[in-house]
Amino acid sequence: MNAILSPRQRAMMRYIREFRSAHGFAPTVRELMPAAGTRTTHTVFANLRVLEDKGLLRLTRGVARGIHVVGAYKAVPIVGYLGDNGFEPLR
Repeated sequence: MNAILSPRQRAMMRYIREFRSAHGFAPTVRELMPAAGTRTTHTVFANLRVLEDKGLLRLTRGVARGIHVVGAYKAVPIVGYLGDNGFEPLR
């Protein structure tokens, strides 16, 4: 499962994993708001649905703590980009 995540999605996944490790259960949507850098539950829900579509989470609808991590992801550092002349390292 090679999922490319936005910075917000990475932060949410990290927070969900750390929260579950510390407390033994998943965070609520409201508890995810600071990790997502937002003040609205809509933004959190939208990103949770994207993470579910990418196969990283399974959401149980109607359950406050119904977030289950099912997939793995790996952060990959960006070392350069492909320009007109091929690979160009970051400066």
